[in-house]
Amino acid sequence: MNDSGWKGTGSGLRYAIVGGGMAGVLAAIKLKERGETNFTLFEKAASLGGTWRENRYPGLTCDVPAHCYTYSFAPHADWSAYYAGGPEINAYFQKVATEYAIFPWVRFNAEVTGCRWDEASQTWHVTVNGSETHEVDVLIVASGVLHHPNTPKIPGLETFAGKAFHSARWDDTAVLDGTKVGIVGNGSTGIQIVTALWDRSEKVVSFQRSPQWVMPVPQFEYTDEERAAFRKDVALIDAIRNDEQYWSNIMRFCNGLQNIDGPEMKAVEDICREHFEESIKDPVLREKLRPNYRAACKRLIYSWQYYDCVQKPNVYVETGEIERVEPEGVRMKDGTFHPLDVLVLANGMRALAA
Repeated sequence: MNDSGWKGTGSGLRYAIVGGGMAGVLAAIKLKERGETNFTLFEKAASLGGTWRENRYPGLTCDVPAHCYTYSFAPHADWSAYYAGGPEINAYFQKVATEYAIFPWVRFNAEVTGCRWDEASQTWHVTVNGSETHEVDVLIVASGVLHHPNTPKIPGLETFAGKAFHSARWDDTAVLDGTKVGIVGNGSTGIQIVTALWDRSEKVVSFQRSPQWVMPVPQFEYTDEERAAFRKDVALIDAIRNDEQYWSNIMRFCNGLQNIDGPEMKAVEDICREHFEESIKDPVLREKLRPNYRAACKRLIYSWQYYDCVQKPNVYVETGEIERVEPEGVRMKDGTFHPLDVLVLANGMRALAA
């Protein structure tokens, strides 16, 4: 075994943590907290953060309230809003990792490319960067599944004269202000990008394969006074984390999934349907955005602004099938052509088995 890259020290069980996102950072903190020092956190990239490092697209927001999306032992008083943006969340994980001093146990640019259980020695053989191997007693897989971009195979994509890229590989050199932007895909990512660009870009074309059910949620910014109060009294943060209304809504949804014909799921569907019918004024657009399946058959979209933004005059929802990409834009099978300067592929990730 080649353990030249091993960061762990001391005796006892040897641990390997795969991935430096939310779960990996937590595992490292908790191991260190209980006195374990013989471990290494292998991170394939040059920094921690997981999905919040990978994704940097405009409008990136977590669909869990900010104060609930923290470690219970590391409350954060300075969230800017009820739902926090991606850069803030990434900064939070960097801050916690620094405060809990786990970096000596982190090895960056170290991608775990294989794991094999050896029955004879009762150990894991962990392969890093395709060649070096480490023998450990405990393997903690915290790699997640949403970090391999799903890039669609659209004919002519390579001929596009403008900037074309996956939303998880955002190109910061792309000019979005005053330009024509196409967004392929309308899951959470595509919808967040639409809501972020409608008032920046000359035109936004949302290429939609299937419409989504949207659950309306509140969003508001915290004032300086509120943040100061959070810093002074952590019980105010705990009150948000333990909000009965929020958790009752979550439980109602979870219970509804167990009995899709029960009253809990009906309540969820009624909220989504009422929000849809009351929000979309144009009958043509309403039919474009009307799902033909029950709410929660796909993951619900949580948004406080999508229906408002998608009705702006410079936003166009395209429901036809793409024929090909041409140098100046996207050609549909019915012959419609959408001139574009930027093409964003918001087609999600390939969820690979660990």
